[in-house]
Amino acid sequence: MDRFMEARFMLMSRFAGARDGSVAVIFALAMLPLLAMVGSAVDYSRASRERALMQSALDMALLAGAGSSDQVGTATKAYASERSGDKARFWVDDGGVLRGTADATVKTAVMQAVGIATMPVSVRGGASVGAGRLGNVCLLVLVPTGTGLTMNSSSTIDMPNCEVHVRSTASQGAVIVNSSSSLVTSRLCVAGQITLNSSPSRQSYKPGCQPVSDPFAGKLPVLPAAATCTHTDLALNGGSNPTIPANSVICGNLNFNGSGTVTFAPGLHRIRGTVNINSSIDVVANGVTFYLETSSSLLQMNSSTKMALTPPTSGTYAGIAMFEPPGIATASNLNLNSASDMQTNGLYYLPSRNVTLNSSSSVQARRLTMVARTAIVNSSSTWKVDLADDPTRRISVGGAMALVE
Repeated sequence: MDRFMEARFMLMSRFAGARDGSVAVIFALAMLPLLAMVGSAVDYSRASRERALMQSALDMALLAGAGSSDQVGTATKAYASERSGDKARFWVDDGGVLRGTADATVKTAVMQAVGIATMPVSVRGGASVGAGRLGNVCLLVLVPTGTGLTMNSSSTIDMPNCEVHVRSTASQGAVIVNSSSSLVTSRLCVAGQITLNSSPSRQSYKPGCQPVSDPFAGKLPVLPAAATCTHTDLALNGGSNPTIPANSVICGNLNFNGSGTVTFAPGLHRIRGTVNINSSIDVVANGVTFYLETSSSLLQMNSSTKMALTPPTSGTYAGIAMFEPPGIATASNLNLNSASDMQTNGLYYLPSRNVTLNSSSSVQARRLTMVARTAIVNSSSTWKVDLADDPTRRISVGGAMALVE
């Protein structure tokens, strides 16, 4: 007990021992504010200890989340594992900083006597990747040997605000850039070597670099056992403008031919067979996730077709435009051919797929993260991305995590 409190207790003791007149009554009345003062000090000390524990748990959760591909989800789980009874909330602000708050109540020990049963306690904080940060990865190519990324015939990759990483360790041609093709990125990080044929070198090209590992492996939703097919070996031709309902399971061959608009209703669509989009068809898929269920699952665009694909913004598949299950050993393709055009956003997680753009096809994205086995861009095709996907589906590289105000 400090001197301040000792002095007051001595005064109270002397006061209590007095027997003159109405001193006892005065003492009883004086005790009330003094007890409240002592009680508030005791309970405030308990609340301060609880606040320190909450802040420690919040800081650890923020640091864990800031270094994760799923920042909000990781931070939420980390905090709940330490303090499951608190009300915690995490979000990523416009500057890319992971923010968090937590609220709890502490039961009082002494102040209950004056009608105060609990005290509110709140903490807040933020965390981000530190000053060593290099950026975010828009394209991650996973093939460990051979050629991971190929560009031919005046093709273009334009990703100035994010990075391209290629994990192939090939001593020649891990990346091949041919025939006046242009690869613009904040950094091209290649484990092996880069081969340039009739294309200029850039300071952003870094052979012998250490690419990031696949941060999504084993982290994406796992779907239950195969559902019953809803569409099998179906051809839709010439202006029928069909809508494919949510939770569809496409088996065999689903072919769209002729002009018209095909709409995929918001939700999950499982492709177990082949979807061919041909002959000037427009595809609208807002709030949609495509699940390529097997190695033979194929979605292919041909002959001046167009697709507008955006993923859900909430729920199990938030931010995921297209993905596949883990463990597919056989490589397969995802092709855009013959002046096809895709406007899209979100995460494309296709570690067994060879993604190919042919014959003046284009992919345009405001925010996109793609993980693929290989990538090929041919014949004046263009792949343009402004930024990496939203922070919950982003691949961040470099720098240490740091707490911020």
